Amino acid sequence: MAVRYLDGLADAVVVVDVKGTMYEGNPEFFHFAGASRDELMGHPVARVLESAPGLRPFVASVERLAPEGAARRALVELEAPPQTLVLTTIPLAPVDGLPLMAVRVEDITDMVLERAEIDA
Repeated sequence: MAVRYLDGLADAVVVVDVKGTMYEGNPEFFHFAGASRDELMGHPVARVLESAPGLRPFVASVERLAPEGAARRALVELEAPPQTLVLTTIPLAPVDGLPLMAVRVEDITDMVLERAEIDA
């Protein structure tokens, strides 16, 4: 049932537990990760690196934020291709006693570039 709700979101979203295991995601997340749902769900977030090695900063941020289980924001810079992302973590109700967290991935690259042009 959660899949239907996530599918309607424009930004990439993945649901992880406090250990960083991926439980659910939307099509935008799988596109972002360059892998299918079957390849990623039930595995640690580091599995994303198999299909997209350039996402190492994203993976490191999720691994750092997941154990906190709290609402947080983090700025992530990717090198190839150059992207600026904002990760927003949102605590979710536990499932079977396991704390879960949604991680929203917002690409703000265009906004950063526009700001740089204005400031120049």
